[in-house]
Amino acid sequence: MTIKPDELRSRYSSSEARATGLARNGLLDESIDVLPAGKLNPTEKRIINLFLDDFDAKMAPLEPLSLKLDQLKSIIDSKFLNKTIAFGLRGGVTFLTQPDLAEIDADALSSGEQHELALMSRLLFSVPPGTTVLIDEPELSL
Repeated sequence: MTIKPDELRSRYSSSEARATGLARNGLLDESIDVLPAGKLNPTEKRIINLFLDDFDAKMAPLEPLSLKLDQLKSIIDSKFLNKTIAFGLRGGVTFLTQPDLAEIDADALSSGEQHELALMSRLLFSVPPGTTVLIDEPELSL
Protein backbone atom coordinates (compact mmCIF):
# COMPACT_ATOMS: atom_id res chain seq x y z
CA MET A 1 0.00 0.00 0.00
CA THR A 2 1.35 3.39 -0.99
CA ILE A 3 0.85 6.15 1.56
CA LYS A 4 0.71 9.58 -0.01
CA PRO A 5 2.44 12.29 2.05
CA ASP A 6 -0.32 14.87 1.50
CA GLU A 7 -3.01 12.43 2.66
CA LEU A 8 -0.92 11.47 5.67
CA ARG A 9 -0.36 15.11 6.66
CA SER A 10 -4.07 15.85 6.21
CA ARG A 11 -4.98 12.85 8.36
CA TYR A 12 -2.43 13.92 10.94
CA SER A 13 -3.92 17.44 11.06
CA SER A 14 -7.37 15.97 11.61
CA SER A 15 -6.12 13.72 14.43
CA GLU A 16 -4.23 16.63 15.98
CA ALA A 17 -7.43 18.73 15.99
CA ARG A 18 -9.29 15.87 17.69
CA ALA A 19 -6.48 15.59 20.27
CA THR A 20 -6.73 19.33 20.96
CA GLY A 21 -10.47 19.01 21.63
CA LEU A 22 -9.94 16.03 23.93
CA ALA A 23 -7.18 17.89 25.80
CA ARG A 24 -9.41 20.97 26.18
CA ASN A 25 -11.98 18.75 27.89
CA GLY A 26 -9.46 17.11 30.21
CA LEU A 27 -9.52 13.77 28.36
CA LEU A 28 -5.98 13.84 26.97
CA ASP A 29 -2.90 15.28 28.59
CA GLU A 30 -0.56 15.99 25.71
CA SER A 31 -0.43 16.68 22.01
CA ILE A 32 0.40 14.12 19.36
CA ASP A 33 3.43 15.97 18.05
CA VAL A 34 4.99 13.05 16.14
CA LEU A 35 5.04 14.23 12.54
CA PRO A 36 8.51 15.38 11.47
CA ALA A 37 8.88 18.34 9.15
CA GLY A 38 10.13 17.80 5.65
CA LYS A 39 10.02 14.80 3.38
CA LEU A 40 9.08 11.45 4.92
CA ASN A 41 10.73 8.21 3.87
CA PRO A 42 8.55 5.09 3.30
CA THR A 43 9.32 3.66 6.75
CA GLU A 44 8.38 6.92 8.50
CA LYS A 45 5.14 7.06 6.51
CA ARG A 46 4.20 3.49 7.50
CA ILE A 47 5.03 4.12 11.18
CA ILE A 48 3.07 7.38 11.33
CA ASN A 49 0.15 5.78 9.50
CA LEU A 50 0.15 2.93 12.04
CA PHE A 51 0.37 5.43 14.90
CA LEU A 52 -2.62 7.37 13.54
CA ASP A 53 -4.63 4.14 13.15
CA ASP A 54 -3.91 3.28 16.78
CA PHE A 55 -4.52 6.82 18.06
CA ASP A 56 -7.85 7.14 16.23
CA ALA A 57 -9.03 3.75 17.52
CA LYS A 58 -8.12 4.59 21.11
CA MET A 59 -9.63 8.09 21.03
CA ALA A 60 -12.91 7.15 19.32
CA PRO A 61 -14.65 6.06 22.56
CA LEU A 62 -13.78 9.43 24.17
CA GLU A 63 -15.33 11.56 21.44
CA PRO A 64 -18.99 11.17 22.54
CA LEU A 65 -17.99 12.24 26.05
CA SER A 66 -15.99 15.15 24.66
CA LEU A 67 -19.00 16.30 22.62
CA LYS A 68 -21.16 16.25 25.76
CA LEU A 69 -18.52 18.23 27.65
CA ASP A 70 -18.49 20.76 24.79
CA GLN A 71 -22.29 21.02 25.09
CA LEU A 72 -22.10 21.48 28.85
CA LYS A 73 -19.42 24.16 28.43
CA SER A 74 -21.52 25.98 25.85
CA ILE A 75 -24.63 25.91 28.07
CA ILE A 76 -22.89 26.89 31.29
CA ASP A 77 -20.73 29.60 29.73
CA SER A 78 -23.82 31.21 28.20
CA LYS A 79 -25.82 31.12 31.46
CA PHE A 80 -23.27 31.87 34.19
CA LEU A 81 -22.45 35.56 34.43
CA ASN A 82 -18.71 36.31 34.10
CA LYS A 83 -17.66 32.66 34.53
CA THR A 84 -16.46 29.91 32.22
CA ILE A 85 -16.23 26.22 33.06
CA ALA A 86 -12.92 24.35 32.75
CA PHE A 87 -12.32 20.61 32.87
CA GLY A 88 -9.21 19.17 34.50
CA LEU A 89 -7.27 16.12 33.44
CA ARG A 90 -8.21 14.19 36.58
CA GLY A 91 -11.93 14.84 36.19
CA GLY A 92 -12.02 18.07 38.14
CA VAL A 93 -14.32 20.92 37.25
CA THR A 94 -13.36 24.49 38.02
CA PHE A 95 -14.61 27.87 36.93
CA LEU A 96 -12.64 30.84 35.70
CA THR A 97 -13.96 34.30 36.43
CA GLN A 98 -13.97 36.83 33.62
CA PRO A 99 -11.97 38.87 32.76
CA ASP A 100 -9.22 38.12 35.34
CA LEU A 101 -9.34 34.29 34.97
CA ALA A 102 -9.28 33.69 38.73
CA GLU A 103 -10.02 30.04 39.48
CA ILE A 104 -12.95 29.13 41.72
CA ASP A 105 -14.24 25.69 42.73
CA ALA A 106 -17.74 24.49 41.95
CA ASP A 107 -18.64 24.57 45.64
CA ALA A 108 -17.97 28.34 45.63
CA LEU A 109 -20.78 28.93 43.11
CA SER A 110 -24.12 30.30 44.26
CA SER A 111 -26.74 27.68 45.16
CA GLY A 112 -28.66 28.54 41.98
CA GLU A 113 -25.56 28.06 39.83
CA GLN A 114 -24.81 24.77 41.59
CA HIS A 115 -28.37 23.54 40.95
CA GLU A 116 -28.22 24.58 37.31
CA LEU A 117 -24.85 22.86 36.86
CA ALA A 118 -26.19 19.69 38.48
CA LEU A 119 -29.36 19.76 36.38
CA MET A 120 -27.56 20.33 33.08
CA SER A 121 -24.94 17.70 33.89
CA ARG A 122 -27.59 15.15 34.80
CA LEU A 123 -29.61 15.86 31.66
CA LEU A 124 -26.56 15.61 29.39
CA PHE A 125 -24.89 12.59 30.96
CA SER A 126 -27.67 10.48 32.51
CA VAL A 127 -30.79 10.94 30.43
CA PRO A 128 -30.98 8.93 27.19
CA PRO A 129 -31.42 10.98 23.99
CA GLY A 130 -35.04 11.47 23.00
CA THR A 131 -36.30 11.38 26.59
CA THR A 132 -38.99 13.87 27.51
CA VAL A 133 -38.12 15.65 30.74
CA LEU A 134 -40.71 17.51 32.78
CA ILE A 135 -39.46 19.92 35.42
CA ASP A 136 -41.86 21.29 38.02
CA GLU A 137 -41.05 24.82 39.20
CA PRO A 138 -37.70 25.10 37.36
CA GLU A 139 -37.19 28.66 38.60
CA LEU A 140 -36.95 27.40 42.18
CA SER A 141 -33.42 28.38 43.30
CA LEU A 142 -32.17 28.95 39.77
